[in-house]
Amino acid sequence: MVIPPPVGPLPLTMPTSPSRRGTLNLRFPQPFERRLLTAYISAEDIDPAWESLTGQAGYFFAAARVADRYRGLAFQADEAGYPADLVEVLCEVHLRDALGLHDGDRLTLTLPDPG
Repeated sequence: MVIPPPVGPLPLTMPTSPSRRGTLNLRFPQPFERRLLTAYISAEDIDPAWESLTGQAGYFFAAARVADRYRGLAFQADEAGYPADLVEVLCEVHLRDALGLHDGDRLTLTLPDPG
């Protein structure tokens, strides 16, 4: 399934408590095919000091559909030692709460065909 780009800005909810901040980390049983993350932003494009502060040269990313109902952004950091089987997800809702997720649960992540 190809996810069309959102029309207009993508509204993201901002968590109000520290325990709700961050990304949802998804682990795959094998290395994730980075070619599926069809866009890239360099650290320099974020801020000239970003790479020296974070150790990340940039981010590979793509629009995503989570659990067939939520819009999100899937990404991997461009950094030495970043786990090849890890993808992080930002979403318009707090996914753990919205889906009642616990560590080890399975989840469907749909990305556009890089075709």
